[in-house]
Amino acid sequence: MNFINRLIYFIFGFSIGLIFLFFFFDRKNTSFNYLPSSRVKNNLLTKKINFGEFSKDSALIKNIIRNGQINFSKSRIGSDSCNIYLIANKNKKSLQIQNCKNKAEILNLN
Repeated sequence: MNFINRLIYFIFGFSIGLIFLFFFFDRKNTSFNYLPSSRVKNNLLTKKINFGEFSKDSALIKNIIRNGQINFSKSRIGSDSCNIYLIANKNKKSLQIQNCKNKAEILNLN
């Protein structure tokens, strides 16, 4: 079997696999959170968030969590009970949030 025939079989099988994966993962509500910031954001958005005195800005806070960048160098990570993350978006709004096992709490909004 020459190279052209092997290439045609490979492309045919690869395209069938891509179509199968597209339909398989399209029906499931899956997300691929490989990066640490994506994992933290997904974890925060799935928990109950205690807004405290910032309850009037709840839509803004969720928008900052979804679209913001986590500054890991200014965050306090590695404690046993709760981690504190600093999240900032493009509009220079920043959010300090405490992420515990069962809940998240807003500490500061600038």
